[in-house]
Amino acid sequence: MCRYITYVPSPVNGISEIELCEIEIGGCPFGKYGNNCEFFCSTNCVGHCDLVTGNCSSGCFDGWTGNKCEQACNPGYFGGQCFRNCSKSCIIPPCHHVTGECKSGCLQGWKGFNCTEECASGYYGVDCDGFCKGCFNLSCDISEGNCEFGCNEGFHGKNCERQAVKIDSNDKGFSIPELIGTFTGGVLLGFILTVIIFKRKEIVSIRTDKKNATVKIQGPDQQYDELGMKNVSAYQNLPGPSTENTYDEINTAYIKTALR
Repeated sequence: MCRYITYVPSPVNGISEIELCEIEIGGCPFGKYGNNCEFFCSTNCVGHCDLVTGNCSSGCFDGWTGNKCEQACNPGYFGGQCFRNCSKSCIIPPCHHVTGECKSGCLQGWKGFNCTEECASGYYGVDCDGFCKGCFNLSCDISEGNCEFGCNEGFHGKNCERQAVKIDSNDKGFSIPELIGTFTGGVLLGFILTVIIFKRKEIVSIRTDKKNATVKIQGPDQQYDELGMKNVSAYQNLPGPSTENTYDEINTAYIKTALR
């Protein structure tokens, strides 16, 4: 229905009428919908949503589904329209519903942010950090590194990780007999040194015991001699009694008594 109608005057000959309509179209601003534009479109919509229903007319971004793109992919799926399967090599599923990334890392033998890349030949383990250099033709299990066709020459062990000592007849180094002889000589020398040290300690102990015994035997004699010398010296130094003075005193006293 026309809101405005404009009539153009007729030409000179005949009657003509031109009807012109002016149409005015209104709508909600970008990102909103509803009768009064009171609702917001889902941010997961590709482009604008329907002005009336809010449905994402042009589809959803990766990882989202539903009419209004408000539902994340079901566990185990990710990507555009949630059609892609998560890798089974994630340690703990599910993967991220948008990118497919394994949140907890990859099982042994796999790598990459979504754990879909298998270890290259010759590598194994977590993030493919192990290298099975001892395996024949570098053929090992990507998980544990077990050699599938045995070991290369000179290697042994569960994963052929141990390298045997190679003996070369032209090598100027030590041979096996020489190594055994060196080891035996070292052990014998150590035993001899131990015996010598023990004997020296025993001799020193015997000498110490003899010395102590000599000191004990000589001790009392030396003390006696010293005491004897002291007694002699003291005896010689004492003043002797004067017999003449004592006799005169007794005689004088007797004469005096007789005269009385």
